[in-house]
Amino acid sequence: DAEAGLDPYLLPGSFNNTWEPTIFDNLLAFDAKKVDFVPLLAKSWSQPQPTVYEYELRDDVTFHDGEKLDADDVVYTIKYLIDPSVKLRYKSNWAWIKSVEKLGQYKVRITSNTPVPDGMMWMAYNTSILPQHVHESLANKADFAARAIGTGPMKFTRIDKNAGIAVERYAGFKSSAGKKAAGVGRVVSEVVPDFGTLTAKF
Repeated sequence: DAEAGLDPYLLPGSFNNTWEPTIFDNLLAFDAKKVDFVPLLAKSWSQPQPTVYEYELRDDVTFHDGEKLDADDVVYTIKYLIDPSVKLRYKSNWAWIKSVEKLGQYKVRITSNTPVPDGMMWMAYNTSILPQHVHESLANKADFAARAIGTGPMKFTRIDKNAGIAVERYAGFKSSAGKKAAGVGRVVSEVVPDFGTLTAKF
């Protein structure tokens, strides 16, 4: 069965693991060949103190609905993840974060409770930035899964548990060292109820 939608935090699992990197972006990416962090949503970063991380965001990133990404989206996402009232299966992934603050339209500071060896790595994996203008207004955050608006190279045009999904290349995506534009224009995935039907379709 297909998932009812895509939410990197409320619906972790194989479906999310497959589509999250395509639909959403993190602040950083990690280049395994260079063995180093490279820009994604953040164009530069620093660690002025052992417990302080500062990120300068790109100013040319837009969500799939055309709204620009800025520091408010990053601050909102991190605050959502560390909010004690928000229940998440893997909430412990962000338990090291003490606070997050906006330093400017495109600059944020994350402060950790104590020095952590992998603070930046968490910003390169498993911390997709959400659109505040969409997510915050939802009374039931689970409703976001059916909309799944990100900044990644592909965007959903259909998310339906029974009919399947369809994604297309997001024309507004700008390549960076951390992620390139999509190489295909459209992908359609249909739900096939049984092996016989699957064989017939092939």
